[in-house]
Amino acid sequence: MNEFCELQLSKLISIELTLLIYIFLFEGIGFKHWATHDPDVRYEATNSPSNYVLRFFITACLFLIVGTAQYLIAYILKPLFPHKSEQFVDICSVCNVSLLLFDNSFKGFYIHGKSPYG
Repeated sequence: MNEFCELQLSKLISIELTLLIYIFLFEGIGFKHWATHDPDVRYEATNSPSNYVLRFFITACLFLIVGTAQYLIAYILKPLFPHKSEQFVDICSVCNVSLLLFDNSFKGFYIHGKSPYG
């Protein structure tokens, strides 16, 4: 039961990987130079001052793009590598086993394992 609850808390988007990719794009490639008052898109430093609102917008867009890419990759790879909780529910349905799992006194999970094959 404890293992099943831990499997429910697994996440698809890695915060550490998101931050590493963001640092690589923002500092390494030079997306931070897009936030200047220079109208041309440049990847190198200029004498133009930085705009903090534009820097926040670029940061938010980078986080959104990186997070969406991770989610899409996980969604594409999900049929190839299913979670252990999904495998557990599938095996309960194939075996026609229904389970009640409680992790607190008034909280738990119910798996209705009814096979479509009768």
